[in-house]
Amino acid sequence: MILKLVPRVMELQSQLQEWTEWANQKVMQAARRLSKDKAELKTLLLEKEEASGQIERVNAVVHRLEVENAAIRREMEAAKLRATESSSSCQEQMEQAKVVQNQLEILVKEQGICT
Repeated sequence: MILKLVPRVMELQSQLQEWTEWANQKVMQAARRLSKDKAELKTLLLEKEEASGQIERVNAVVHRLEVENAAIRREMEAAKLRATESSSSCQEQMEQAKVVQNQLEILVKEQGICT
């Protein structure tokens, strides 16, 4: 009976060796894939960080431009107000000059002064 079992044990040992080699190959394939995926993940994380940094820089520039734009708009509104006030003042002075000119013309006529 032992003589019958010896070939079976040898066959089972051979199958065990084949399965062990197959499992080792699969472990090596998985390790290579994991290494490759890890490198790719690292690259993607670096790209994400770089993109995030760029987005932060762009947002900072946008914010700075918005602040500058608001300041320019305030300056523009102030300049419009000064221009309106200046125009009103000029209009008033022109009207006063007309009144003075009319008064001068009346005085000249009354005094009989020739120009």
